[in-house]
Amino acid sequence: MCNQDCFKCPYVDCILEGNAAESTDIDKALRGELIEKHKDDAKSKYNHSAKGRECRKRYLQSEKGKEAQRRYNQSEKGKASRRKAQNTDSTRKSKREYYYRKKKELLLAKGS
Repeated sequence: MCNQDCFKCPYVDCILEGNAAESTDIDKALRGELIEKHKDDAKSKYNHSAKGRECRKRYLQSEKGKEAQRRYNQSEKGKASRRKAQNTDSTRKSKREYYYRKKKELLLAKGS
């Protein structure tokens, strides 16, 4: 039985065909991707469960969670996220409606 470690191989004649080191790297990469995908799936399932939501809620209400949110909001990634969220169609529409409503109120106040 070959353990695919050619440097410490006990056999005189190698039974592997091709480059064993290359095939080992490919196997490790494939196994790593599958393990990461499985971890991501399990993490996602937990985060979307009631228990995961409660845990996240407790964390965000703690001082540690609040500090993490402050750091994120001050980072470039947080600022970009806020800009993106503020520039949606619904936000622009509501701002436009607010502007016209206030303008109309001011015109009515001046007219009286």
